Amino acid sequence: MPAQTITTFLANQSDSFAKTSEPPMIRVSNVTMDFNSATQQLNSLKEYFIAIAKRELMFKRFRALDDISFDVQKGDVFGILGTNGSGKSTLMKIISGVLEPTVGSVEIRGNIAPLIELGAGFDFELTARENIFLNGALLGYSKSFIQQHFDEIVDFAEIRDFLDSPLKNYSSGMVSRIAFAIATVIVPDILIVDEVLSVGDFMFRQKCEKRIQSLIREHGTTVLLVSHSNNQIERLCNKAVWIEKGHIRMIGEAKTVSRTYQALGGRTGSQESETFIFNLLNSNTHSTSEKIECVLGKDRFEVNSICESLLSKNRDYRTVVVVPGDDPPVVMSGLSIAGALDGICLMTKRAELSTLVSSYISRTRPERVIVLSHANIQENVLSSIKDIAGPSTEMHIVDADDLERLSRLAYRLATKLGAQWGHHAILSANRSGVASATVAPVFFLEPTPYIICSFAGQSNDELSDIFRASQTERALVVGNPTPLTDEFLNTLQDGRLQWTRIPEQPGDIANCEALSWLASEGFGRSNGYTTVFVIADDSYVDGFSIAEIVARESGAIISVDTTNLDSTVKLLDYVRANQSNLERIFLVGENSAFGPVMKDLICKVLN
Repeated sequence: MPAQTITTFLANQSDSFAKTSEPPMIRVSNVTMDFNSATQQLNSLKEYFIAIAKRELMFKRFRALDDISFDVQKGDVFGILGTNGSGKSTLMKIISGVLEPTVGSVEIRGNIAPLIELGAGFDFELTARENIFLNGALLGYSKSFIQQHFDEIVDFAEIRDFLDSPLKNYSSGMVSRIAFAIATVIVPDILIVDEVLSVGDFMFRQKCEKRIQSLIREHGTTVLLVSHSNNQIERLCNKAVWIEKGHIRMIGEAKTVSRTYQALGGRTGSQESETFIFNLLNSNTHSTSEKIECVLGKDRFEVNSICESLLSKNRDYRTVVVVPGDDPPVVMSGLSIAGALDGICLMTKRAELSTLVSSYISRTRPERVIVLSHANIQENVLSSIKDIAGPSTEMHIVDADDLERLSRLAYRLATKLGAQWGHHAILSANRSGVASATVAPVFFLEPTPYIICSFAGQSNDELSDIFRASQTERALVVGNPTPLTDEFLNTLQDGRLQWTRIPEQPGDIANCEALSWLASEGFGRSNGYTTVFVIADDSYVDGFSIAEIVARESGAIISVDTTNLDSTVKLLDYVRANQSNLERIFLVGENSAFGPVMKDLICKVLN
């Protein structure tokens, strides 16, 4: 049974704001909104009326909002946060008068300019010029008023060159410009903005924010802002409410609500874990530490680039292995070769050569470049690598349709190029997950073959030959490679092979078992690490980029499921229990995985 998102109420900090004798501009009182959906598909009116006549028409009730109450005072910039499907847009439509709540009421003082749906009030067959008058009329503006302010609307929306083009030819960003310009051409008492500021280019978003700030500062306009951007909520709003699955979770000062939402919003886990994180986040504990460093980028390729710069500070690698960064088993093969040949493994995109690979090869002019393709790196990328490397660089391209064959071809190439394999090997299925990232530093501690096993029969015979040639004594089986039964593994090396299996399982369990294996094989520590590298379960590929750095630092890779509060608490408990040993903690991955709140939580635990 899937874990449920927590929806219980956390805190109300509204009392911390100065009270006013004036009635609120918006009062939402005990609003509940139910929708009915048919439990069966009806394809015609005839079927519909027959179902009614037979009393077979059944509906399922969905509660989008459940007893929502809050006040918005004059001049407030009130943010509304919540994950997708939490009821934010439904609430905005109720406040705007588009929907009538099932239970409860909404009181409004003053006129409203709603920006709740980009396409609302537009006819996409008409031109932009015609739509300005149409949308203005729907908002209650007279034709003479629109004519008087027409140039102002057009100039703000920056669409003068396209006025007589049909709106269907416009991008969503251009439509949002027109909608925002029309809605704010007058000074509304209340402006409702539902995700409109997330559409369009950066410069226009800044322009819209300046218009909103001008309405607030000069005219006292009250603003209701729905946004997925925590930075935007913190920057523009003074108050905020967090709604989760139709329930209010927290209301109060915008920065506090936003930070709590970043830490807890949309997460699964136990009530105890949520309470622990909430109390820690809002404690007065010192939240800075020199022990924490970040290796964060916009995607795995930028993370790989940052790691390359760290590795290349003191040396240029003479062997460069290039792999498709979106194919984890191929990356593992690349790490195996790089470790065995004292090289570096760099990630590229399939359709275009990554700037990292291009700049590194052109700068260092390596003696050898090895490309692992798995039939998914396009020819233009391969040609670019060859052109950049030049005639003096030894080129090897390993291309195979299936991953098993690719891993074995890569192993044979490394052997041919002089790899002296150690006594360990890593065997894997096509998918291997967090455990593969956790053990990846092994490739740089001992030359270790990495072999994918997808097929039985002749494939298993070939694996037996590889083990005999490489004198493998110990093996780690990661994932669930179906050909590698216990019976078959017991036949390898004439029954002398010692092997361990880590099956597919939740990331934190796989991570613990992989760390235990490293310690048992002499590659890790059983009494605590001084340096740990934290990665997110769902982007474990980032662990491959830091594998060599982890090996150099004699550190460990710790994974955390950032969507699960229990997993986050396990990480915090680990840090707390080992803080006397820990000298450095690296947060590694995409910016979205480890924001400032995660760093703040770890700092508080350390202090």
